[in-house]
Amino acid sequence: EIPGTARADERVVLVAHLQEPGANDNASGSATLLAVALALRDAIAAGAIPAPRRTITFMWLDEIRGSDEWIQQDPARAGRVVAMMSLDMTGQDTAKTGGTFLIEKMPDPSAIWPRPSDPPSEWGAGKVDPALLRGHLLSDFHLGVALRRARDTGWVVRTNPYEGGSDHTTFTRAGVPALLNWHFTDRYYHTNLDTVDKTSPATMGHVAATVATSAMFLAAADASDAPALLVLMTEAERARLETEQRNGANDEIVGAWKKWYLEARASVASIAR
Repeated sequence: EIPGTARADERVVLVAHLQEPGANDNASGSATLLAVALALRDAIAAGAIPAPRRTITFMWLDEIRGSDEWIQQDPARAGRVVAMMSLDMTGQDTAKTGGTFLIEKMPDPSAIWPRPSDPPSEWGAGKVDPALLRGHLLSDFHLGVALRRARDTGWVVRTNPYEGGSDHTTFTRAGVPALLNWHFTDRYYHTNLDTVDKTSPATMGHVAATVATSAMFLAAADASDAPALLVLMTEAERARLETEQRNGANDEIVGAWKKWYLEARASVASIAR
């Protein structure tokens, strides 16, 4: 952990799972998380960045079961997690594996009404419980960080609706704002050909930098960050409603998105304080 200086009982949690034996699934996710932890530790120790106000927790676990155990050990501690991100298959050399980098968003209306701009992945998903749809700033904020890096580097970044299947699932069910950083599809997924020659240090660097930036901002945020976050949520809502207008402007779907972004704007107060 990197202890927080002001709100140490609140935390940003970053998780990678260890039990999968492949190079991309999930040695790449575990290595990317280690790179994030070491980079932040060293930058803070060197005085390059200030220590965060909230604690940043790094965990390498048995997928889903380990996350569930951590939550069950101390539900009150889990209830003070302000954001969680899972790192799963973060190192693909996509020229060899296929697929692309994806941010799997928190459960939002696109998990029920998908759109061409962020279609479901080939992983697929079952029926999503509407009760899981709780608006929050995390998805749009983290996507914005990734897209800024993509703009400067040519890295390809896309999103997919919530599908579950990694450690973000357990945190989501516990009411924690959580998302997944991953690649899919991968033609070598769960085969003995998922080997180190299919990985890309450059890709892992992009993911590590993005996750580190998002985690550090969320852990350091205070009231002075509220105006910028509210602008981000307003712009994201405008873009989403424009998308829905192009796709038929169904009243139920538009209403669901308006409710989502009302809650997302309200969530700014839980981070920027």
